[in-house]
Amino acid sequence: MKKIIILFMAVVLLCTMPINAKAASNIKVGGLDNNGEITMSTDDINVKIKVGYKGQYKIGRNLRIDAIIDNKGNDFTGKFRVKYSRRSADGSAVSQKVFAVAAGEEKKVQLAVPELDSDNSIGFALCDENDKILCEKYINANSNNFSSKLYIGVLSDDAGTLNYISNELAADKTSFNTDDEGYLFEMESDDITTDVNMIDALDVIIIDDFDTSRLSEGQVKAIKDWINDGGTLMLGSGADADKVLKAFSGSLLNGRIGSARSIRTNFGVTRKELTSLIGENLFNKKIPLDITRLRIKGSTPVLTDGKERLISSLPYGKGNVLVSEFSLALSNEATNLYGRLIVNTIKDNLSDTRKDYMGIQIHSYPCNSSYGYYEEDEALTLNETDSLPNLKLYGVLLIVYVLLAGPIAYIITKKKDKRNLLWGIIPVISAAFSITIYLIGTSTRIQKPYINYVSTIELPQKASGENKVNTAFSLTSSSNKSYETVIPSESDILPKKLNNVYYSMSAEDMYKNDFDYGIEYSASDTRLIMKNLSAFESVYFEIDNKSTTKGVVEINASRKDGKLSGIINNKMSCDLEDCIFYSRGILYYIGDFPAGRAFDLSKTPKEDIYDENNYSSDFESQLSAAIGGSYYSNGVSNDIKRKYAMIMNFVSYNKSPDSWFYGFVADNAETGFTDVFDYDKYGATGVYKTVKVAEKIDGYDTIGSLETYVSDYDNNKTDGYYVYDNINNSINNNLEVKYKFPDNFSLKKIIYNKNTAGGGEYSIQNYGYAENAFMGEAKVLDKDTGKYVTIIKSAQDAEIDDIEKYLEDDGTLIIYYDIAYDQSMYSVDSMTLPRVILAGKYKNKRR
Repeated sequence: MKKIIILFMAVVLLCTMPINAKAASNIKVGGLDNNGEITMSTDDINVKIKVGYKGQYKIGRNLRIDAIIDNKGNDFTGKFRVKYSRRSADGSAVSQKVFAVAAGEEKKVQLAVPELDSDNSIGFALCDENDKILCEKYINANSNNFSSKLYIGVLSDDAGTLNYISNELAADKTSFNTDDEGYLFEMESDDITTDVNMIDALDVIIIDDFDTSRLSEGQVKAIKDWINDGGTLMLGSGADADKVLKAFSGSLLNGRIGSARSIRTNFGVTRKELTSLIGENLFNKKIPLDITRLRIKGSTPVLTDGKERLISSLPYGKGNVLVSEFSLALSNEATNLYGRLIVNTIKDNLSDTRKDYMGIQIHSYPCNSSYGYYEEDEALTLNETDSLPNLKLYGVLLIVYVLLAGPIAYIITKKKDKRNLLWGIIPVISAAFSITIYLIGTSTRIQKPYINYVSTIELPQKASGENKVNTAFSLTSSSNKSYETVIPSESDILPKKLNNVYYSMSAEDMYKNDFDYGIEYSASDTRLIMKNLSAFESVYFEIDNKSTTKGVVEINASRKDGKLSGIINNKMSCDLEDCIFYSRGILYYIGDFPAGRAFDLSKTPKEDIYDENNYSSDFESQLSAAIGGSYYSNGVSNDIKRKYAMIMNFVSYNKSPDSWFYGFVADNAETGFTDVFDYDKYGATGVYKTVKVAEKIDGYDTIGSLETYVSDYDNNKTDGYYVYDNINNSINNNLEVKYKFPDNFSLKKIIYNKNTAGGGEYSIQNYGYAENAFMGEAKVLDKDTGKYVTIIKSAQDAEIDDIEKYLEDDGTLIIYYDIAYDQSMYSVDSMTLPRVILAGKYKNKRR
C-alpha cells in the first residue's frame, strides 16, 4: 500500500510540474573574467563569449555579444542564443543567430541585445538546428554600467601609443572618492560590424595609424549611422593622413589634403593655462609635431596654436567628426605636457546628444516631464480594428429567426394540421441560424496577428539619397498559439524596452522556463518567434527600414529683436498633415502641407499661433490646444491621441532645441515599415527636423540660454536647470553655478523677461500656480567692490549690458542664486533657474 501511495504522489508531482521546466540544480552560473569573457563547451565545440567591452556596458545602450565558436569535431550548423528578461512583462526573450562552422575551424558570431540593468541575468546557449540546447551558461550582469562614463574605442595598428588617453581618464589613485571618467577599449577591424547596434555603447571612436581602406562599405556605413545618432569619430592624421581618411573621403569628408610638414608647437597653451590644466608649474615647451594641412568643408577649428588649426570639428547628423592634423600617437614628452589637453578637447567636443545622455550638459525644453516617454508606449495600444460585429445584420437575422421559429412555423403547421412537426422544425431552424451566425461572426473576429506602430523619419538638414524610418511597434495575436513571422534579413530589429514597465528574472527562473518570444537572425531572413504568449498579449519591437519617401523640409528662418520670419518648404515626395513649427516658446500650427508648397511663418494667422505664456508655460496644454486634444482627452480620436503622444515623445527624447518642425505623412504614403508585414496595421508616420534659428538682438548674436553652458554646480541642489525641492526648506537656500561659454564667443549682454523666461514666474501671481518657475534672485560678484550685485529678480524684466565686467579671467561666469518663495501663497511644481537670452559677438575665426 505504501508503494502505491508513493507512486501516486510521484505521478501527481510530475503532472503538476510545468512542461518546459528544468531542474534548477543543473544551472551553471558563472562570472566574467578580467577581459569580460566566459567559456562553455560540448565534447567537440568550445565557445568563448565576450560581453560588452571587457565586460563593461551602459544603461540605455545596446549590449554587444561576441562568441568565438571553436569546432574540434565535424561540420556543424547551429544557433548561438542569448537569453534575457523580457522587461515588458514577467518572462524571458531570446536573440539568436544561425551559423555554420566547418570541422577544425573557428567562427565568430556577433549580435546585439537590448540594454540590461545591473540586477539582470543573461543566459548563453549553443543549440543545434532544431533548437536543442547542447550547452548553456548564465551570468549575473555587471553593475558598473553608468551612463556618465566615457567609452572610447580605438582602431589603430599600434593602439598602445594611445594609452595616455586611458591614463587621463583614470581616477586619481591618491584621492578619496574618485572614479574613472571613462575607459579606452582597443578594437580589431572586425569589432566594427555592419550592425550599428554593435557599437551603440561607444561615445567616441578614434582611428589613428590605421588603413581605413580595410573597412568594408557596410562597416563604413555603420560608422556613419553611429555618428548620425550622436557618436563622435576622431581621425588622427599626420604624415599618414591619406591612409586614415580615405574610407571617409567624399561621403563624410569633403575638402583637400595638403602637404605634410614638421612644426614646433605648444598647442596654443600659455604657461598659466598649462599649470591649471595639469596641476604642476611646468614650462609650456614647444614640441616637434608632424602635421598635414587639411581643409575640410564645413568644419570649424576647436584646437589651434594661433598659426595652425590642429583639430577641427565637422557636424554630421546628431554627432560630429573631429579631424586632427597630427597623429594622436604623441611622444612621451608631448603626452606628459599636453595629453590632458587632447583628452579635454575630445570631451568638450562630444555631441550634444551624448552630453545630454551622460549628464554633462543640461538643455531646458518645453516638456518639463517624462510623460512623452510613457505616452509612446501607450500609443502602441491604440488600434481602430476593422473586425467589428455587424450589429444591423445580427439584428435582421435575430428578427427573421424569431419569426420563422415562432409565428410563421406555427401558422404553417397549424394550417396543414401537423403541429407535431414543430418538435423537429424548431431545432433545425435553430441549428441553421446558429451555423449562419457563427460563420458571419468568424468574419468579424480578429483572425490573425495585428500591429500598432509609430514611425518617425528624422529629416536631414540637406536632401540626401534616402531617408530612414524608425518604427516602434507592438505585435498582438488573438490566440495563445505559437507562430512565427518572417521578415527580410536586412531589417534592423531589436526588442523594445518599455519606459514605464520593469521586470527582471533570476538566472534560476530563466533556466527553468522556456522563453516567451525571440528574434532569430540568419543570412537569408529574420524570424520573430512567438512561443509562450497569452491571447492578446502584446510584445514590442523597434525596427529601422529604408524610407519610401524622399526629400526634405527646408527651413530658412531667423529672428530679429524678437520677431520671427522665414519660409518653410515641403520638398518631400509626399504630402504632410497636422504640421507644426515650434520656436522659443511659440508654436505655429501649419496644418496640411502639400508637397511642393511653401509656408511663410510671418503670415501665420493669429488663431494658429500658440504662445506658451497663454498656457502658464505648460507645453502639454499648448500642444493640446494646437492639435485639438491630448492623449488623455475625452471624445478625441485615436488619430489625435497618437499624434499628440508622438510629438511629446519627440520633445522628451530630443531634449528639444529651441526650434523644430514636426508633421505627419498623409494618406499612408510611407510604406517602408508597413510593407514588411502582412498583418493589419494601425499607426502613423511622423517627420521631424531640428533647426537653429539665428537671432539678432540690438545687433548682437545670441547663443541660447544659461543652462546649455553649465560647467560646475552642486548636484545636491540642482542639475544646472531644475532646482531640487529640498532647497526652499533648508537653512542654506542659495547655490552657486559656473557657466562656460564657447571659446569663439564674447558674452556682452543677458536679457531676462516674460518671453525669455519660459517659466511661470510671470503668471504665478495671477494664477497662484506654475508648473515651472524661477523664484528668487540671481547675483554676481563685483570684483572691484567685493560686493554681490543682483542682476535678475523673479518676474522683473532685466537687461544686463555690462556682464563682461563680471566674467572670470578664463571667461567663465559664476552666478549666485538665492531661491525662496512663500509656499503659503504660491504653488510651484518644479523650481528652476532663470531662462534668459545670452547675447554677444562671435570672435574672428583663426585659420
